[in-house]
Amino acid sequence: MTAYRKVEANAVGRDFVVGDVHGLFDSVERALAKVEFDPSRDRLFSVGDLIDRGPRSKDVVQFLEQPFVYAVCGNHEDALLSLHAGSAQPNSELWLAGAEWWRELSKPERRTIITRLEHLPLVIEVPTPRGNVAFLHGDIPRGMEWSAFCAALAQDPDSVRDTVLWGRDRIERKDESGVSGIGRVFVGHTIQWGGLRRYGNVYAIDAGAVFGWQGMDGHLTCVNIESPTEGLEGLRQVGSLDVVDLPAPDRPFGKYAREGR
Repeated sequence: MTAYRKVEANAVGRDFVVGDVHGLFDSVERALAKVEFDPSRDRLFSVGDLIDRGPRSKDVVQFLEQPFVYAVCGNHEDALLSLHAGSAQPNSELWLAGAEWWRELSKPERRTIITRLEHLPLVIEVPTPRGNVAFLHGDIPRGMEWSAFCAALAQDPDSVRDTVLWGRDRIERKDESGVSGIGRVFVGHTIQWGGLRRYGNVYAIDAGAVFGWQGMDGHLTCVNIESPTEGLEGLRQVGSLDVVDLPAPDRPFGKYAREGR
């Protein structure tokens, strides 16, 4: 698995990020329709957890093979890879959380999915006219600047791997100190039942979409990554979707945290 991937700036279209999908690819398609997504110009970034619990988890390869999709590894992908590698128990709590779809697949289908998931990076970074934006699933160690975090990814990715995939400390503490040295960071993993929440310049965008599909008050978040902060914090709800596509302000994100608008 690649630890870090740098993606070139999008010179012709818009970049969006979507929260934890968990097999709700129909909802992703509806969100993209709402923002009039153009696959020849626009791109979609994912903060991971594309599989488990939802009805179309087996379509994950089809989703990832679309040329406009860029995704990082989530803890559910990591758990499946660990199980396949023999380093996790098949009766683990996470494995039992909505993995029925996997048990129904043939061996060739499983192999195809594993091969594709093995290539997901832990972190993606992309430059924008407003500053650089990063995507990962869980968290960055609190107090670690972006340059130090990238150095750890390059030199000893295992030192930050658990935090990147499973970390919730920043959100659970409601820590708004942010991450210095990067414009914005989008994360999933920890459900924000009221919709997207900002912790400094860290945006938690998992709004529990898969539980909305199961009848709870969950939404799938899909936002233009350059939208103004005030627009992201006042999401426009369309049914079970939280979507934002506002014109990007002609100013940088700011130093970090509260200053980044």
